[in-house]
Amino acid sequence: MLRFRSILFVAVLVTPVAHAQTEVTKTYLLDLPGPTPSAWGCGSALAILYPGLYTSLFQDTLPADSKITKVHVTFPARRAALFDPNGDSNPYVDLTLNSVMIGSIQAVTDYLACPAETDLVPYPFEQQFPQGFAGYNFGGTNGITFHVDGGRCPYYCGITIAKTPSYSQIATLDITYVPAPPIEFQITDVAPESERRILISNARIDYTYPHFQGIGGVDAEVLTSLTTRDGAGSRQPGMTVYMRVTDPKDSSAYMNLAILPVGVKAAVNDNRGGGPTIEGQGIAPIAPGHIYQATSGANGIVIFKLKLQPPFVAGDNYQVEASTDPTFPPTVSAKSGTLTAWKRVFVEKRRMLRNGILLAQPARAGDTSIHVRGNRYHGNTGRGRVSRNDRIVLVHSPDTTRLDLGIGWYTEEHTVLDVQQVSGTDEFIVSLGTRQGQTITPEMLQHDYHPDSFDREVGDAIARLDAQTLSAADYFDAADDLVMNSVFPESFVQYIMLDTISIPGLNVPLPHITTGDQQRLQHLADRWCSVASPTPAGSRTLANHQLLLVVDNDAAVYPASTDAGLTISQVPAETSSFVFRGTIDDIARNRRANPEAWAMKTAAHELAHQWDPEKGLGAGVHHCPKETTVYDNSAIYCLLAEQDIDRSEAQRANGIARFHLIEIPNTNIWHSEYLEIRQHPDPFLP
Repeated sequence: MLRFRSILFVAVLVTPVAHAQTEVTKTYLLDLPGPTPSAWGCGSALAILYPGLYTSLFQDTLPADSKITKVHVTFPARRAALFDPNGDSNPYVDLTLNSVMIGSIQAVTDYLACPAETDLVPYPFEQQFPQGFAGYNFGGTNGITFHVDGGRCPYYCGITIAKTPSYSQIATLDITYVPAPPIEFQITDVAPESERRILISNARIDYTYPHFQGIGGVDAEVLTSLTTRDGAGSRQPGMTVYMRVTDPKDSSAYMNLAILPVGVKAAVNDNRGGGPTIEGQGIAPIAPGHIYQATSGANGIVIFKLKLQPPFVAGDNYQVEASTDPTFPPTVSAKSGTLTAWKRVFVEKRRMLRNGILLAQPARAGDTSIHVRGNRYHGNTGRGRVSRNDRIVLVHSPDTTRLDLGIGWYTEEHTVLDVQQVSGTDEFIVSLGTRQGQTITPEMLQHDYHPDSFDREVGDAIARLDAQTLSAADYFDAADDLVMNSVFPESFVQYIMLDTISIPGLNVPLPHITTGDQQRLQHLADRWCSVASPTPAGSRTLANHQLLLVVDNDAAVYPASTDAGLTISQVPAETSSFVFRGTIDDIARNRRANPEAWAMKTAAHELAHQWDPEKGLGAGVHHCPKETTVYDNSAIYCLLAEQDIDRSEAQRANGIARFHLIEIPNTNIWHSEYLEIRQHPDPFLP
């Protein structure tokens, strides 16, 4: 799927957020619309509108930046036509303001052969605009369009309207509006919550910042503005404005539980991170209470920067309050929309082939054969022999040493022509090509392939394809739903799954290997992922970048292993997470559970481990007690609860991923994975 990346430029939102403004109604008299209506055939001064479009223009006089909440048109009219005894029907009228519908279609009835002005019926057309009328031309020309349609009669098949030319007004237009407040912020709570986020750090700037942060495009900062107006609603430069940052209460459901004591439960001024500042040209702090003073410039605008300060804590929220009085009385003060600090974490997900054999020797482009380690495909698609006419795929990644990083990742597909054992060894030579009768057509390699120079168990490999070409049926996977949309957003962390636009070789599957050894699994990640150790014994430090590998852990090879996943904890300065999809398939089949749901929840479980959120329960603790339930349901076990076949493991396929909120006994300390993740130092370094 294509993804467009660009910096978003912010348009001013004009919905007031602090002032309960009184609605005002302005009345306009609408003149005869063009084109000129026809004269009425009775000799009366009334005009007639035949079917068609007629637009009456008027000049706006509303205060600039007002919020239009209702448009009402009263249109006096009468059916103008002779009666048709053979299927007579009435014409219809609908009205639009600048192409926006004002009223539903209404039939103009009450036939009169020669109506007078006193016979006209005042038809009402009205539309409410709770969020304001978009597209209105303040201070300019606007148009009401009358659309007359239908009607059946012998002749004069239209509607009559008011007198002309001596009395040209044919309708009244009432526009109800709320004048713009004296202080108005660019950011309001009308904007979606996703636009009002402040990313603490954005490790990949090719992914755009949230809407309002996108103007400046700087971590932990929002560049925005407010507008000042005089009593008539006109923008006022030179106005002195006082500003401060306030702290609304935490919005998360788990921090608003009734059981939480005062001091823990969400409340005003409950942020856990550093205090933000307001900066900008001409903006100066004044004592006391972190109050800032500014003077509005051209068009009454004050441009300022809300800058978060370390320590950064996701979920902290902020509002900027402004007033013409440094004591901030409500009557002359306004508040911006709520802004919330968020983390952003990128996941590189690699998928393993469901079967395969590692290469035993290097092969070069142009070769027509390869050496493999054995003649049986390992994996959960059966242990069949490598045979003539098998369709296979070869997969390659840069060596663990990264000396050939520029060559990159690649695959190619071939047909097996023949298989011969190398005498006295467990190696087999696989010839590539096809045979038709006595005619042999060799197939040449397009690229170089080789075992790994540091760990031969994680090098290039082949796999038998399920069909004629590589497809999703040939590799393991785990859905991203819970990672993207469930557990981590409640920690105010946005997870993004990287794609082939961002990461080279994501379309190249991992070779099939089966091991539970943490060092070897990390070697697998180091070789096949884009972010690896600079040396096999080095450390990986790219910020906010997590590795997730969906692999096999064949129970036939490791019968004692029933782990559904693993996160590396025994390799210094490195970590990565693994979903053992092969094992999950076996376990789920035996327990009649859904392996897709099991793998999806395991992915969330293992990525959560990389945050080490149980450290608050004690040194070396990686799971909460097995009986620990989620914060809002005592029947559902915490995502990181200790493995127990009757508790957490029995719910591995329930599609629910949430954390706990518990009081640590005898400490008056409340612990939650949500809070641990929120307070984890940023940027996050796995």
